[in-house]
Parts: sequence; C-alpha cells; structure tokens
Amino acid sequence: MKTSIRAFLTWFALANLFVLPAAAQQVKGQPDQPGNARKPGVVILATGGTIVSATPSPTDMANYTGQLAGVDSLLKAVPQIHNYANVRAEQIVNVGSNVITSENILNLAKRVNAVLAEPDVAGVVITHGTDTMEETAYFLSLATRSSKPIVITGSMRPATSLSADGPVNLLDAVMVAADPGSRDRGVMVVMNDRISAARYVTKMNTLNVDTMGALEQGYLGAIAGERVLFYFEPARARGELYFDVSAVTKLPHVELVYRYQGQEMQLVRDAVKEGAQGVVIGFTGNGNASPDHEALIREFGSKGVSVVRSSRVVSGIVTPKVSGSMATGSLTAQKARILLMLALTRTKDLGQISEFFAQQ
Repeated sequence: MKTSIRAFLTWFALANLFVLPAAAQQVKGQPDQPGNARKPGVVILATGGTIVSATPSPTDMANYTGQLAGVDSLLKAVPQIHNYANVRAEQIVNVGSNVITSENILNLAKRVNAVLAEPDVAGVVITHGTDTMEETAYFLSLATRSSKPIVITGSMRPATSLSADGPVNLLDAVMVAADPGSRDRGVMVVMNDRISAARYVTKMNTLNVDTMGALEQGYLGAIAGERVLFYFEPARARGELYFDVSAVTKLPHVELVYRYQGQEMQLVRDAVKEGAQGVVIGFTGNGNASPDHEALIREFGSKGVSVVRSSRVVSGIVTPKVSGSMATGSLTAQKARILLMLALTRTKDLGQISEFFAQQ
C-alpha cells in the first residue's frame, strides 16, 4: 500500500503544494472523516525549509526560491496523514533553517511544551529545514519534558521537484508521532524512512536525500511500509538533563569558532569582546589546542567566560585536557553550543556547567 501512496504523493505534491496560502494561520484537520475521533491527535508545527520551497524547474533540485509555501498547502499535499491521526497545524515561522534564530527555537520550545500539555494531543511533528535541524532537535530535547513524542522532519528536495521527498517524510513523521510505541523516546528526527535520536543525529550530505543520520550510534528504528519499528531504546533516559525555558526571554550569546592552521587569537577574543558569555571552539583532532589557545582558555576562565573544547572531526569523543575548559565528549560543536546556551540560563559556575557536559 505504501508504494502506491509514494507514487500518488509525488504527483499530488507537484500538482497542489504551491497553491500559496496566507501564512501564520491555524489549519484544522478533517474531523468529519469516519472514525477520526478514535485516532490520536497530532499537531504539526511548521517552521519552513526545503519541504515548502520551490525551484524554477522540476529537474532543478538545488536552487530554491525565497518564497515558501505555508503549512496549509503542505497538508493539502499529504491528505493521507488523516488516515493515521487527527491532525491540526500551526505556522510558527516560515524561513529556511539557515536563518533560524535563538529566538525562534526558544519560542518553538515554549509552544511545543504548551501543545503537549493538551490531553487530546498524542504527539507533535515539526517541519524544519535540514541545515540546522540537528541543533533545533537537540535544543528541544533539553528544553522540553514530556513522555509524548516530538518528531522533526523536512526534506532535501523542493516541493516542486521530481521525486520530492517531503510528502512521504511528513507522512512518516505523523505515523511515528501517532504510534503508541513512540512514547518516552524523546525528540526524534524522521527522514528517508529512518528514525534518529536528536542527541546523535547530524546532517551528513549536502544534497542526498539520505542526509540525516548518526555515524557511530546508529538509528533508533525505521518505518517499514505502514509499520513503525523501533530497534533500540534511547541511549540515555529521557529527562536526565532538562532546562526549563518557560521564564527565559532571551538565550545567552554563545559563539562557535573553528580552529585552523595559523589561526590568530584575535578571532576568539573578538567573540568575547562582542559580548559572548561563552565560546565553543572546534579544535583539530581530540580537541587539541595550541599553546596560545590554552593560555587564552585559562585567561577566559579566570574572567568567568565558559570555553568548550570540541573538534572539527566528524566523529569521535573529545576527552578532558585543558584546565579551565570543558570537553564535549561525543557532542558535535554545534550541539555543544546549544547545551552551553541552555546551561548559562541556569548558572555561570564553570564547575556546574562542566557537570552538564559530563552528563551528555
């Protein structure tokens, strides 16, 4: 059945998605469908991204336009989702994920928490661009607390392209959010029939539809036909580390700088000079800092500025080395920045922040 659904979705997406809507309105599901009252409630929170983008030609899969369709057009492209859940949708923001801001993800987390508190909601699906999807997913894993599933999805191909992957990814995401077996698994990324944990997922290819994955830790499960299959429990218990952002109005300024040969210290100093409360440095190898960087880390530490040592290497663990800094373990540099921002909402004590990183 799902093979026929895929074929239909590809045609339907091209025919219907770009009937442009009025953005920022709530779109209801289809409550008049037979048996709908017995289906789980799923709320889609849309943020934009490639999944609602257009290209000049169906064969052009890389040159997106700046105009993004709204969430109502996205729902029209995938009417089959109403077979699995009572669906309603909201437009949170409508931008590419390359311009998603700290304010956007803070507002998104607050909305997710509010929606999941509704008794008739079984889970949430978030549509999002893939460029920074892993950062939003990890932020939500730290800033939300619910046994109900939070599922993030998107696409690598624009809605108007041949073999657009967005409609099927959205269908899969709703299936996962509605599935009772998805409870207590935290935030998940669902793309290309695979289910990944927010803690480990990363974007691994610039254009391939099979871009979101976990290099070493693997996938939590998969979507096989119309079945949601889980292989493993989450690597860490849900809720071990949680930051309440309900009273947070602005996230702390944290910069991310990558190390390269012959790097001048002024680049790192400028980040702090411009008001950064913390800096994540993606060093070479196992977070290997030069003597100049080590001296700078100690200087910043004495001033209460948090410095986190990460690596520009695509996989592996960064171990503790330099006094006054924190090591990211297996966290990527971009996710380390997310954790440091949230840690600074609670404390500026370097010892306490180090404990947060040790838990990851």
